[in-house]
Amino acid sequence: MKLDYSNPVDVGVNPASVEKLSDMFTNGDITANAIVMVRHGKVFSELYKSLWNRDNYQMVFSVTKSIVSIAAGFAASEGLITVNDSVISYFNDIVKEPVDENMKLMKIEHLLTMTSGHLADGECEKGEWIEYNNILKNFLLNPVPNKPGEKFAYNTDGVNILSQIIERASGIRFDKYVQERLFAPLGIENYQWDDEIEESKIVNAGYGLHLHAGDLAKIGLLMLNGGKWSNIQLLDSVWIERSSYVLSNGGEYGYGYLFWRSKLAKSYMAQGMDGQYCVIMPEQDMVIVLFCANGETLQTIWDIILPALDSGKC
Repeated sequence: MKLDYSNPVDVGVNPASVEKLSDMFTNGDITANAIVMVRHGKVFSELYKSLWNRDNYQMVFSVTKSIVSIAAGFAASEGLITVNDSVISYFNDIVKEPVDENMKLMKIEHLLTMTSGHLADGECEKGEWIEYNNILKNFLLNPVPNKPGEKFAYNTDGVNILSQIIERASGIRFDKYVQERLFAPLGIENYQWDDEIEESKIVNAGYGLHLHAGDLAKIGLLMLNGGKWSNIQLLDSVWIERSSYVLSNGGEYGYGYLFWRSKLAKSYMAQGMDGQYCVIMPEQDMVIVLFCANGETLQTIWDIILPALDSGKC
């Protein structure tokens, strides 16, 4: 299914402000390769640099983690997992007694909130790998230095572990699970997952997805609309609420279920390295997608567009 398009004025946006932003984009006054803005379910502005047009996808890096959150929401709704499930209960083939005490305490909820108890990316000591490039063994068999739930630590391996829990619980390879539950209903067809992670032979669910800006906007709309797409409830609205709450103290504004809270009231976002953003703004009924941008670009858009909005939803 394709996105609907509209003139800015028909969705309550001052067209002069959109034109100003477009001129700044064209003149290189703001940093971004793609900008897609949606209000009241319709695209009112879509800007691309020549190599990043609507027909080309972009590596979205850790935006991928938010896709894992959505997949976990599907799995929970299907009764395949619960957030209180023990992580090691899904890996009896790998984890044998004696088991690290903190690993015994680790739940799926801790993976979703980046509070697994493991150290953050880049903090591991040399020589701590159980087996080179084997994410499953290195995460599950290494000692867990902190009690789960007590400390935010941004850990990509934990997200890959979560994707494998979903794969094991469903019996479906993770990328196919996402395609069937999320991509197919939204009409997302042209995308790419990075090659399997060496040794582990698993999909790179931490940062390996490539998407179109417009397709990422569809995913943002699904979240904005409480999990509904074309009047069909795809994703549990309660799961989306939990995803957008402050559940751990990551970042400047807090962290939910693999989504970052944002500066604006009630807003939250998927965010990836090198300026990949999908910002969901419930109070403005908007989604903003940026590729290869920076925080200043997002702030500039807010400064220009937010005063140009009418009040309330249609």
